[in-house]
Amino acid sequence: MKQLIKLATFFLIVVCVFASCIKDKPATSSPISNNKPPIANAGVDQTIMLPTDSVELSGSGTDPDGSIVSYSWSQISGPALFFIVNPNNAVVKLKNLLVGVYEFELKVTDNGGLTAKDKVQVIVNQSNNSCSGMTDSIYITTGNVRMIPFGQLSQARSGLVSATAGNKIIFAAGNECRDGRWNASTRVDIFDMITQTWTTAELSESRSGFANAVVGNKILIAGGINNQNQVSGRVDIYDASTNLWSTVELSIARGYIASATIGNKAFFAGGTTGYANPKSSRVDIYDASTNTWSTAELSEGRLAIAATTLGNKLFFAGGYTDEDYWDFVGTSKRVDIYNNATTTWSTEFLSEGRGAIAAITLNNKVFFAGGFNDNGASHKVDIYDNNLQNWSTATLSLARFCIQVATLGDRILFANGANQKGEITRMDIYDGSSNTWTTADLNLPLTGSTVIRAGNHVYVAGGSSPNARITNKVWRIEF
Repeated sequence: MKQLIKLATFFLIVVCVFASCIKDKPATSSPISNNKPPIANAGVDQTIMLPTDSVELSGSGTDPDGSIVSYSWSQISGPALFFIVNPNNAVVKLKNLLVGVYEFELKVTDNGGLTAKDKVQVIVNQSNNSCSGMTDSIYITTGNVRMIPFGQLSQARSGLVSATAGNKIIFAAGNECRDGRWNASTRVDIFDMITQTWTTAELSESRSGFANAVVGNKILIAGGINNQNQVSGRVDIYDASTNLWSTVELSIARGYIASATIGNKAFFAGGTTGYANPKSSRVDIYDASTNTWSTAELSEGRLAIAATTLGNKLFFAGGYTDEDYWDFVGTSKRVDIYNNATTTWSTEFLSEGRGAIAAITLNNKVFFAGGFNDNGASHKVDIYDNNLQNWSTATLSLARFCIQVATLGDRILFANGANQKGEITRMDIYDGSSNTWTTADLNLPLTGSTVIRAGNHVYVAGGSSPNARITNKVWRIEF
């Protein structure tokens, strides 16, 4: 899956197309007499500019006296490429491109065994504008909510995560902007709520698309995608009581994992082990009481799962069974439920399949909000009532995915997110005491930020705005 956001951030792709291509028509001997060779067309040359790092190649083939039976794409020059998505299709996607000039070749084969080839060039230019430097202040323009400037991170990042343990809040890793390009970061900003001071630390390796969980005074940061576009099995463990770091490894390296804590156990579930690989069903379980690890399996392998805990139950909801979900395939309805009291698993289903869902608990209810489904961004909220043991639904005011959530008192804040057009300004606010919904809006769209409740406050940190600008600002939300 793509870098961060991909999970974990989504950006608008602008592609400039220039019409030129080099035609080759070599043909092999045909087992069918008088068979005419096919014609390959790899499409037009393309030029893109970072931070856009993906393109689509639209190839085709024709055969004057038969049919095309196979396609095959390969890279013949240029910087190292992480992967070609579905290289045996006529139309393919190239992802994680670097600055440089690439040349790709399309080979087509007809039903008589003859082949033809065509080449196409992709030029990736350095950005003329930095992706950092969101200088505009962000504030709420409508609704009974205030967004108060609180501080700033040592490094502007999007797709970061946050957690709190003891008297510390950490804002970890994500994507930074360096040399006009997105790079996974190692940076961790640590805020001490007692001394009101900031310090920094570094993860053992750069990562985006990772998960975090808190058990006691320990914050575990697990898996992800590193700057070599490889999945990581690394778990960095921060002990807030001693301010010390340690590392272990997951049983399977993977990115875009779901995480949640129940009792003394932290769970890291699902994820991707590589773009073309089957999605993982593995669950790594850390038991803080014994300082040991064990494993379990979900009922279905998938990535970008929503996870949360309610009472003795832990929920893993939705996700993608196919990383090419922008083509509207591979969304899951599955909800795997772990009962910590009985140590058993069961399965329920969402009202619709979707991934990149927000999950949170309030007043003995679990909320699964928004996401990306087979029709695009979703406005659906699935609600599980643990008292009544039943499901119901509600509707967000605006369909979107990658929503950030936090509770404060009897309210849930469903903040920001994105849809197919870009970042969103909207915040939906649910009041559990009155069972009512209200909204608030930012003055600028924002996605890829992290939202965390610590003590009696909710904090929003980092994120990106349109034109891939990212911020190092931290705000405090007040109702």
